[in-house]
Amino acid sequence: MRRGGFRLFPPTSIFLLGSSGVGKSKALQTARTLVRMVAGDRPGFSILHASSFTTRGLMDAWGRAQTDANAGFLEGIVTVNEASAILTAKTGTETMAQWIIDLLEHENIEDWTGKSGHSIVKNVTVALGICSTVDYLRKSITVDQFAGGLMHRFLIAHETTRPDVDEKPILNEDLNDLAQELRSITDEAPEYMAVAKDAEILIAAFGRQAERRNISSTYLSGFWNRYSMLLARVGTSFALSDGLYQIERRHVEAADALLRNFIYPPLEAFVIEMSYGPKQQTLFRLADELFLAGEKGMSETDFKRKMPTTSGRAAQEMLDFLVSLGCVFWNPRRKGLDGRVWRFEKWKEGGN
Repeated sequence: MRRGGFRLFPPTSIFLLGSSGVGKSKALQTARTLVRMVAGDRPGFSILHASSFTTRGLMDAWGRAQTDANAGFLEGIVTVNEASAILTAKTGTETMAQWIIDLLEHENIEDWTGKSGHSIVKNVTVALGICSTVDYLRKSITVDQFAGGLMHRFLIAHETTRPDVDEKPILNEDLNDLAQELRSITDEAPEYMAVAKDAEILIAAFGRQAERRNISSTYLSGFWNRYSMLLARVGTSFALSDGLYQIERRHVEAADALLRNFIYPPLEAFVIEMSYGPKQQTLFRLADELFLAGEKGMSETDFKRKMPTTSGRAAQEMLDFLVSLGCVFWNPRRKGLDGRVWRFEKWKEGGN
């Protein structure tokens, strides 16, 4: 786990995906605040938050930080509130998505596109924290780029509903308690994370189950092919949160429950949506508008009026398509009453 300073490797990067208002930016801001409290004064540690960046800009900033600290390594975090601001950029001969994959896989980051020629930052361990709305991500990256490599370098939390309670500020004492726990982890973590024998057996068993899983979309085969690695990585997080430096069976079970029941299902639905063509993508964006309508939903007439067609029959076919995928929930017209459409089934049930 340890490379250079105090760092844990490989880093765990986070991708927060969801509609506007579900709390992505707030969660990322809280994480950034904690990291700053714990590691902001450590030599060779870089904390960057950018609305956008280029590879050359990051390389220059990291190079200066490494030089100023006189360190043979560089660690840190980079946070971005909107993924589309960076994923649509090019890095000379490759896409930004491919560069991010390389960044999260290799120790040394090289750049051959600058005016001064070749530049390199050695012993880099940087984690990314990225947010995006569903619609912006659809527009900025193809399903092959996302499911073919990028998504497997992140833990992706796809939040589909707004919180049921009003957002409250995090108390300073709570932040201080969390920061103290994180300091203990970074100061005391061993060279290697141990794995209990029964935990190792369970990881292997879950991995074999994942390989045999009947995959509904070929785009998601990478998730199951990497399942053992994901279990080990998430299990490590659970062990560290317990103040332990050995992954035990209960940590693997918790990791499996999180990945299988909470991470994978919405991710599967999103990747399947991304695999459809431009016409269907337009309909998915229309379904996302129902987030703003909330529990009241939208009248069937108004919803169909927004569809890219003037044909009543075609509009009904489009609505049936969205209903069949579970993207929207619909109460048809009844005598004297317009139908209604909701984004979630629980909203539909509340409106009946």
